[in-house]
Amino acid sequence: MKAAIRFISLILAATLTSPLAAQDVVAPEIAYEQAAPETLDAKERDDRITLAVGIGEHGPFNFLIDTGSEWTVISAQVARRLGLVADSQKKVISIGGESDAQSVILDELVLGKTRIRDLDAAVVNERHIGAAGIIGIDSLRDQRVTLDFEKKQITVAPSEGYMRAGANEIIVRAHRKDKRLIVRRAYLDGRSIDIVIDTGASFTVGNRALRQRYYAKAPVLARTQITDVLGHERQVDIINAGKLEIDRVVIDDSLIAIADTKVFEELGLTERPAILLGMNHLSLFKRIAVDFRRRQIAFEVDEEQG
Repeated sequence: MKAAIRFISLILAATLTSPLAAQDVVAPEIAYEQAAPETLDAKERDDRITLAVGIGEHGPFNFLIDTGSEWTVISAQVARRLGLVADSQKKVISIGGESDAQSVILDELVLGKTRIRDLDAAVVNERHIGAAGIIGIDSLRDQRVTLDFEKKQITVAPSEGYMRAGANEIIVRAHRKDKRLIVRRAYLDGRSIDIVIDTGASFTVGNRALRQRYYAKAPVLARTQITDVLGHERQVDIINAGKLEIDRVVIDDSLIAIADTKVFEELGLTERPAILLGMNHLSLFKRIAVDFRRRQIAFEVDEEQG
């Protein structure tokens, strides 16, 4: 069933991989050599968006852009190739569970003309990531990242001033929790939910509270096995959660995987219905922009959908 996306007309004149989180780790000070806004060509891989990056003078390597991952990740294969030696460990949480992962220091991560220095990256098997690494929120915290799904481009820019909505676009303010941005102005079938924008997940995941409180009687459309970036496997049920509303934007026939995962626990989202909004929903938009510093998220639809 293909979802449809549209705007609600205003009546008044005057809205399957998984994120990574690390616990008990103090984020180091990261040095930025900030360039002007730059638009880079992206690639689509397994329904997710990758960007060619450099590590020092080496590369390019295809890294996922993951707005749901607290930390940047490098594959064990690339780390070995570059002779990077692990100097510490991180406790990493994903959809399937948690594990201790080794970490290495990237002297320099290069995104176009932007250079991020002294970056502490978790080391994970490339087979589970589906890419050479993940660009996490720690690399993007002072940036505005725009993903243009139509043109397959990513624009990285300094966060300078608040975004203003253009034609066929809405902008919502988010709350910050452990570096991630949580949108609370959202609804499923008219009932309030929290949303975490997760460009690293190929499929949207809902928590147990969503299932029990709103969709206890909803039929299971499919039952499948997912493997997260740590290699953990978990069985999930797919349900149709109906109409998703984010401010004035409406997405019909929202398919969601239900998973009882520690990610929601770590975000404090176990009691209130919530979803990790993955690429099966995000790619329906023409463009999204996430400004981590100013806690803004912009959604743009095609002109004929506006």
